[in-house]
This record gives sequence, C-alpha cells and structure tokens, in this order.
Amino acid sequence: MHIAYPQVISETVEDLRDREQRVRGTAAAPRLQMLQRLKGGEATNVPQVAPLVGYSPLHVQRCLQRYRTPGLAALIHVYPPAARHAPL
Repeated sequence: MHIAYPQVISETVEDLRDREQRVRGTAAAPRLQMLQRLKGGEATNVPQVAPLVGYSPLHVQRCLQRYRTPGLAALIHVYPPAARHAPL
C-alpha cells in the first residue's frame, strides 16, 4: 500500500525544519528530519527514509504511527532516562 506522505504530514517543511533546529541534539531531531524528508519528497517511503535518519524501517513505521495517532507533540516528546539507584 502506497501512502502519500506529503498529504499525510500536515506541517510544512519549513515548520518541521524550524522545530528540528530547536531540538537539535536530542532524540526528537531525527524524527523531525524523517518527517521533513517524507514531506519534501527526498524520500517517498519507509525503506528510503530509514537509512537517511539512522533508524530501522520498523522504528520508522512506529514513529509514523505515533505521529498519525497522537500527533506531532507525542512524536517529539523525549522521555527522561530512567533513574539509576545509587549502590548501597
């Protein structure tokens, strides 16, 4: 099944680029790059975009599902690392 990502992704390439610059260096940056490349036509499907952002195709599919269901805010949310307990 072919998905027309430029129509599915509602944000503009410029908006995604601006947001990516604000979160550069975090785990959210490659997710926004993924959306930029799909929206801008640099990649047209999951297997093409996965190596461009350093993700597996399965991870890209999961990110896109998160984007489609809860939205962009859920996709770019970065969870803090789990706390480590000090050794006794």
